[in-house]
Amino acid sequence: MITLPTTGSSQGFVPLRRLSDSQNEKLYEACLTILERTGVQIYDQEAIELLKKAGVTGIDGNRVRIPPKLVESARSTAPEQVTLYNRYGEPVMPVGGRTSYFGTGSDCLNIIDHRTGERRRSVLK
Repeated sequence: MITLPTTGSSQGFVPLRRLSDSQNEKLYEACLTILERTGVQIYDQEAIELLKKAGVTGIDGNRVRIPPKLVESARSTAPEQVTLYNRYGEPVMPVGGRTSYFGTGSDCLNIIDHRTGERRRSVLK
């Protein structure tokens, strides 16, 4: 895992940007539309119950349609930063703000083998 501070801004780094503010806004609006119209499949009954308590009425089995106002409410209460801890309970990675981390990720079960170019399961050796 690597964090890449660079120079060029008043805080000592330049944020990685792929999209303009306008593009980000369009993407966000599209996400809100999908959540409201199409919804998402949720297979955790406790999560579905929490959404019901929050006022979500668009629930059909496991498909949950989430209104934009609930997304906005959740976003307004989310912290700007969270800290990830290692297995020993030690803080190892503050996530948020303008710091970027790069790594293979714990969810990458498959890789592209650098020798063969083929997709395969990750192995320790």
